[in-house]
Amino acid sequence: MKFSRHPITLRQCFGEIRARPGAYDFISAEFETGNFAQDLARVAGITVEEAGRVLVTRDYDGRYVVEFPKHNQMTTVETEAIRNQLSGMARQMVDTEPLKKETNLKTAILEGIQQLADNLPDEDAMLPH
Repeated sequence: MKFSRHPITLRQCFGEIRARPGAYDFISAEFETGNFAQDLARVAGITVEEAGRVLVTRDYDGRYVVEFPKHNQMTTVETEAIRNQLSGMARQMVDTEPLKKETNLKTAILEGIQQLADNLPDEDAMLPH
């Protein structure tokens, strides 16, 4: 007796899940947070409205992911904004008078900031999530 005409058998699916359990969600549930929204908002750094609903997902590896569906997370950042932040950091470092034993550290920090600025992409950057 055949239950499915799909080319992938159930055994193949389970084998793939066993091989990469973190890549597959086991269960997801969405909840209204009610009276807890204000506390969640404070802890998560989002608005109370955004914290009003939470989505909890567990993968086959046992890890949990908590998301707030109403929260619009920034996914890109303007390269120019990053350049401006790095430039400000460098100015602050230049204006800082290091202790005698910290001179090499100041130089290393300034070189690191310059290296970061030099390696920025020309287009806006995608943020990891």
